[in-house]
Amino acid sequence: MEYLPDNPNDGPWVIGTDGPAGTFSAGMGPIESTTAANGFAMYDSDGIGVSETTQDSKMTYIGSIDCSAYTNVSVQFESYYRMFHGTPYLEVSVDGGTNWTQYEVHTDLSVNGASANPTYVVVNISTVAANQADVKLRFRYIGEWDYAWMVDDVKVFVAPDYDVSLVQARVNFWPQYINYGFSGFYGQIPAFQMNGIGAPVWFSGIVKNYGTQDATPIITASVKDGSMAEIYNTQQVYEGTLTTEQQDTITTSYDPIDDAFALSLASDQDYQMYTWEISTDVDGVTDENPENNMLSYSTYFTPAMYAHDNDNLTGSWSTGNYTTGGIDGDIVGVTYPIFVDCEVNFVEFWLSSMTEVGTSYIVKLMVMDEATEEWTEVSSSALVTIDNEEQAGTMQHVEMSDVYSIDAPDGGYVEILVAVEMYFSGLEFRLGVDATAPTSGWDSWIYFAGQDAWYYSGTDFVPVIRLSVGPYSGTNNNVASQEISVYPNPTRDMVTLTNVEGANIQVVDITGKVLVNTDAAQNNLSVDMSAFAQGTYIVRIMNENGLTVKKVNLVK
Repeated sequence: MEYLPDNPNDGPWVIGTDGPAGTFSAGMGPIESTTAANGFAMYDSDGIGVSETTQDSKMTYIGSIDCSAYTNVSVQFESYYRMFHGTPYLEVSVDGGTNWTQYEVHTDLSVNGASANPTYVVVNISTVAANQADVKLRFRYIGEWDYAWMVDDVKVFVAPDYDVSLVQARVNFWPQYINYGFSGFYGQIPAFQMNGIGAPVWFSGIVKNYGTQDATPIITASVKDGSMAEIYNTQQVYEGTLTTEQQDTITTSYDPIDDAFALSLASDQDYQMYTWEISTDVDGVTDENPENNMLSYSTYFTPAMYAHDNDNLTGSWSTGNYTTGGIDGDIVGVTYPIFVDCEVNFVEFWLSSMTEVGTSYIVKLMVMDEATEEWTEVSSSALVTIDNEEQAGTMQHVEMSDVYSIDAPDGGYVEILVAVEMYFSGLEFRLGVDATAPTSGWDSWIYFAGQDAWYYSGTDFVPVIRLSVGPYSGTNNNVASQEISVYPNPTRDMVTLTNVEGANIQVVDITGKVLVNTDAAQNNLSVDMSAFAQGTYIVRIMNENGLTVKKVNLVK
């Protein structure tokens, strides 16, 4: 480890199994790398820094790698990084550490954006390391009070002829336009909104060629239902070739629209999980490094809840993050489509622990005024004032002052902006955000009162703002309820489920295999996961109110 002792804000990299511990970085959790149980490297910028001062910290491999016999050399590692004001690098030296060549990684992220957990990063270092006998590597973070960066499972290997990687993927839900990821992601959708609708869904991915040869990539999309049975599969071949280090976007066919996947459930109570698997390969030849070829996401069909987030909390955000924001009357919101007539039950949003006593908010429902092309209020809640610290760091449950009914047009839908109007009073006000949801920011809007102007957020994270709609009672929608909890999460062995008396409990792995299936006779139930492999598991809780779905990360 190397850092300047006269600047303690630099701080050291650490090796261990605990995730970051900073005020903002703690929500990331530890990296879910292949061998995380044996320890991983972490630079917790937020945990070390206390203000926006320069940080520069390096982790150097003390050995030397002999690449003298190889003309093509690559480095691969598993990485988890969330960005604020920083830049992560892999650096290479071939002269004993005197001079270093920088390779910036995670270049696709914007401010507050996070990589997948984990992301397979591949860097072709042949221009520097080929035929060199003394190759040294180090990881270097340079920035100003960022979130955190975690690295594990580093390997140096002969760069293959054919190696394409799925850098990023989007599930495009019924977008009005063909923009990449325009719809945003949906972690939860009310089942009754999809009953017989047949809404089109198609898929996009950014594919990068890490091989030494030109390659024609293929993108494949597979949709699996709650039993992990495949119900849809499509492929799209890239028109042309990608040269080494070149990347481009590939989208599955949606023209004619019948080529897209028709999202239509069997009934309005068909509560289950759909899994979207997007992968890439090389047309006509074998991809020699398939580890970085697939990304997978899940959507839960619920009794009443819409959510763009992926049921994770990774940070805090509002207009207060911008120099032009933080003014009373600023607004942050997300859009949801209403295909079937319904009433609004309530709105939930995560109020960040950064929010200070003395601030307040109003939740608003808004529709787009076609004449002015601006969002117009159609319903709102009462003013809510934060008058004690316990209110911050919790999910806010907010009902409208009056019952609001939404009439959907035949064959179409109404788009509702679910918005939080903020009153800062010169203090801090932040919402929780999820940077693990695959979004391009088209689903989120911000309004700057000082400019009287609306903007797409354009971020690769989404604020945790959810909408519960009828005909089913919002109070019975346990999918997002805090009444049922699963803790600790992440866990190393045991998890406890609370308020589950009389419910059927299933623990399911990412392939859909049911590992635990039991009926809870007591209000609290403990589940031993110590025999399972490290990874992410789905906990399904079914009772008379419907289906609750939770994710548990098992770390060893």
